[in-house]
Amino acid sequence: MAVTTPYPAPILVAEDEETDVILLRLAFKKAGLATELIVAHDGREVIEYLDQSPPRVGAGRPLPGVLLLDLKMPRMSGFEVLDWLRGQPRFEGLPVLIFSSSNHESDVERALEMGAREYLVKPHAIQDLVSLLRDVHERYIALSNNGK
Repeated sequence: MAVTTPYPAPILVAEDEETDVILLRLAFKKAGLATELIVAHDGREVIEYLDQSPPRVGAGRPLPGVLLLDLKMPRMSGFEVLDWLRGQPRFEGLPVLIFSSSNHESDVERALEMGAREYLVKPHAIQDLVSLLRDVHERYIALSNNGK
């Protein structure tokens, strides 16, 4: 049985660059989104967070509505997280969107083959980032919240 809340599911962001985290938080605020933004600083933190999410008994962390996953991170890369997720059937419905500075075709192809739903290149302008976050929220968070 799915647990519903009056609040939209949070967005989990895997991002190791503190400057990018600050820009994300600023863009998120400018976008006026009523969704919690949770930041993991590397792939291991992503897995630790998800491992404490439902449907695990006693889970204390809400399941994110979407995971924005950077590829190039210390300790555990985005590709390693994608590999881990493939072996976790309980996260089969979690939309994983790659959020990377890299626009190398090989990275795009590999990420999509490994199960990422989309590949988004980080925009340089804050207004473009605001638009991207609104779009992600509308397509993945607001839509799923209305369907609950």
